[in-house]
Amino acid sequence: MFDNYERFKFSRDGRVLTATIAAPGPVNGVDARLHDELARVFTDLQHDSEFRHHHPHRPWPGLFGGR
Repeated sequence: MFDNYERFKFSRDGRVLTATIAAPGPVNGVDARLHDELARVFTDLQHDSEFRHHHPHRPWPGLFGGR
């Protein structure tokens, strides 16, 4: 599912999937490709068959440092 991304690198450790922006250039500047990938990455993550969330009102626990 994540093979068609050029500006993200994905790694999995058990049930934890890490998505890292890996765009070329300084400070991961947002080009057209990264913009397109940002528009779909969260939907693709949500449809990942190994993804599980524990709370129906907080589907992204731990994202951006949340609990």
